[in-house]
Amino acid sequence: MAEARSGTKQPSLTLQSGLAVTPLVDFATATRRSAVRNFFRIRNRIRDNLWPLSAWYLSMLLLTLVAMVIEEQHCPAVLLLAFTYLQDTLHLERTSNDFIQFSRTSQVVICAIFSCVITVLTLALMRQTALKCLLTWKGWLYQTPGKKRNNLLLALWGFSVRLFSGPNPSLYSFQRCLPRLPVPALSNTISKFLQSMQPLLSSEEYGELQVKAREFERGNGVQLQRILWLKSWWASNYVADWWEQYVYLMGRSSIATNSNYCTLDQYVYIPTSNRSARAAGVIWLFSNFYDSVQHEALGPIRIQNLIPLCMEQYRRAVGTTRIPGKDVDELKQADRAKHVVIFYRGSYYRLDIYDKHRRKMSPCELEHQIEQIVMSADEEKGDEDSAESRIAALTGAERTVWYEARQTLLKSEINKKTLKEIETSMVFVALSPERPETLSERSHTAFHGSCQNIWFDKSISIMCYANGRVSMNVEHSWGDAPIMGHLMESIYPDEYTSAVYKPDGHCAERSDCDRLPIHKRLSSLHRPKKLSWEVPSAVEPIIHDSFQTLCKFKEDSRFNTFVFNDWGKQFITRVAKCSPDSFIQMVIQAAYFRDSGGKFALTYEAAMTRLFRNGRTETIRSVSDDSCACIRAMESSEVSREEKLKLLRKACSVHQATSRDAMAGNGVDRHLFALYVVCKGLGKESEFLKKALSFKWTVSTSQQPIAQTNQGIPMLDDPVLKPQIPLGGGFMAVDDNGYGVSYNVVGSNRLQFHVSSTNYHLKRTDAHRMASHIQQVLYDWKALIDDSSS
Repeated sequence: MAEARSGTKQPSLTLQSGLAVTPLVDFATATRRSAVRNFFRIRNRIRDNLWPLSAWYLSMLLLTLVAMVIEEQHCPAVLLLAFTYLQDTLHLERTSNDFIQFSRTSQVVICAIFSCVITVLTLALMRQTALKCLLTWKGWLYQTPGKKRNNLLLALWGFSVRLFSGPNPSLYSFQRCLPRLPVPALSNTISKFLQSMQPLLSSEEYGELQVKAREFERGNGVQLQRILWLKSWWASNYVADWWEQYVYLMGRSSIATNSNYCTLDQYVYIPTSNRSARAAGVIWLFSNFYDSVQHEALGPIRIQNLIPLCMEQYRRAVGTTRIPGKDVDELKQADRAKHVVIFYRGSYYRLDIYDKHRRKMSPCELEHQIEQIVMSADEEKGDEDSAESRIAALTGAERTVWYEARQTLLKSEINKKTLKEIETSMVFVALSPERPETLSERSHTAFHGSCQNIWFDKSISIMCYANGRVSMNVEHSWGDAPIMGHLMESIYPDEYTSAVYKPDGHCAERSDCDRLPIHKRLSSLHRPKKLSWEVPSAVEPIIHDSFQTLCKFKEDSRFNTFVFNDWGKQFITRVAKCSPDSFIQMVIQAAYFRDSGGKFALTYEAAMTRLFRNGRTETIRSVSDDSCACIRAMESSEVSREEKLKLLRKACSVHQATSRDAMAGNGVDRHLFALYVVCKGLGKESEFLKKALSFKWTVSTSQQPIAQTNQGIPMLDDPVLKPQIPLGGGFMAVDDNGYGVSYNVVGSNRLQFHVSSTNYHLKRTDAHRMASHIQQVLYDWKALIDDSSS
């Protein structure tokens, strides 16, 4: 998690000869496509800006005004006066000497159109402003269920939000209604920071930190806070642009080991063991998701189908590539990606997902195309250990190294064309010969691949394995894990519900795609095109070193993924009477306490701030005095069961309050980060900020959401659909001497964990050992709570 770290062979496959296209026809076709795209973009933009009103309101208002003004006898006097005023203002009543004369009906229509546009824009602005004011209130996060006064307040607020929201919003309809992220009070941020560090420092270290904090609060902090406050008024988000720039894009370390994360497919269910068919099905469903984002056909995600979240990250989810720079990287997005790049046996191929008639290919046709790639590569039997085959390892090198190597590669026109094909593709797909079986093997392979079959710069790289399994490796700078969760929620269950595969494992023909006989459809397809490289001798050793570095890191890292099916959310909420997320955080702290021999560590938990415009994440500082007291009591035999349960509930309550503060924009770490950026920008130094941002996150954790949409919620406890729920994913430990733990709460009785660690040769940390501790704590605490309850 990057936010927690601060001349070649002739191609064997070419484009199939098809319909002859003249330059004039080609130009006309491109112009028409561009005009259509721009029309829909402008339409969507107008619709989003008018929302929650619509063109229907405008049409009805226009017809009503025209009818009333033409029938003067039934028209109110005020409306006639307004009509007369508009005639004078717009100079519509012209004499016979004027070049243009307007009839009475034309004047009415022009005035009515003008009035309608002004009225609709005013109403839309008023409703958006009202909704924005309602969404600014975050008190609903802190309301206690059961109290009549609270229930009445929430009901009134919820009714108002629903009233001003309007029906059928599109993907980005709520963007203009979301409030800006507030700047927390400086004193509150410093107090919360000191409070979170107190149980982790000695009295001398804490006293020194406290002195520096108070000096900063009374000194430079005042000016820095004022600048942040001013920025929050003109920027949509006072920290989002700096966060992306300085935390992600200016990071010079390897993104393969320090930033990217991975996701897995279903737990047990495998739709097909045919690798080509599975790849075709996933690509087809992936392109459907991409189309729904491009056309804004997806609805926005709303908490409890009421409170909207920021959907800005979806714009760059597909077809985006991180381009290395000398000092700072750049995110580039393909305007309309219509092809994917396939990697197989060390070779790269372009695969168009649309045919020559601009019809999207069906899964059956995609499978045929992928089989052609596999057959061609198997016949060639290229050298998989060559520099050309391992060129993707450069994307996992340090960013400056990759930038310099890329500049050398770009001197060749062949390389320039190949890089363009990869960087403008919808997604990068690797057909891997590996067969990961266990959950931990699947996680380990998803994160590293073969160290040469993942283009780590692509927003999403898909790996399809020989046994039919699928995983994804995700670049982090464009967006966060919940967006990937939504994508997986849309793809994997649809493999089952949409009957993408036949019983024999091949892709099924579809009536909505396959209207023509197969031989006629195949004749209109673009054949896959093999992409070529020209690797200069100066780049070959860099490729070799990058590959070896990734291999060493892969050997020295550990992943342990396990599913806990004995109990879950139902037991935690009904018996333990705790928040599931807070409970699991206490379990992780207890497991680390056992693993480290009785120590506590600075623990990071990601919280979303998508309740605000352009919001991403905030840090939940999970360790507190209460959590430490709880863990010590739980590990002690001298404390009664009742007292242990009391301390557990208190620690979970404190953690839940901290989580709510972070979601409501009252966190600590993003505020301190923004203050540090302003401080450096002014050329000043702050010992406090430097010290505060230097502490390492030994344990980095994150809960990945499951079933964010109405489509996904029924899967949670449905015996047929539950096997289609994906396993989520994991990330690498932030600290070389710590752990990375991600988890999912699935339905009533299932918990999923992904534990990672590095530097295995030092024997300080071991993901398998940590995972064992987590499972044992779950069993121990279950027995304790059952005894206390009885």
